[in-house]
Amino acid sequence: MNTLRKIRDVYQKLDFILSAEQKKYAILVLFMGMVAALLELLGVAVIIPILDMLIDVNALGNKWFIKPFVEGLQLNNTSRMIWFVCIGVIGIYFLKNFYFTFYNWVSLKYAYKIRRELSIRVLHAYMKQGYIFFC
Repeated sequence: MNTLRKIRDVYQKLDFILSAEQKKYAILVLFMGMVAALLELLGVAVIIPILDMLIDVNALGNKWFIKPFVEGLQLNNTSRMIWFVCIGVIGIYFLKNFYFTFYNWVSLKYAYKIRRELSIRVLHAYMKQGYIFFC
């Protein structure tokens, strides 16, 4: 119960501080974070075919997630299958890292934009204060 109260308190503070545009951008950053988590999970799961390949190359072709590619691309030769798996893993990691770079750029841009706008709001609030306020 106490944690729900804390979450509600944080939500109310964010609702007061952030503008409507910043809230929309926060939803985008949150969604991108979920996609990044799924890509990280894919990056860990893609290690399994490499380990299967090290144990038994022939058994790799019978896996449900590789069998359609083996049949569709006619990868009957084990060396072709090894090349296909290695290039696929490298491609997945390349795309995953490219997305993470883009996600970091977007999230940092969002954080710095909020910091700048809040600093400007605080400065304007102090500039509007009278001399008595600072004494």
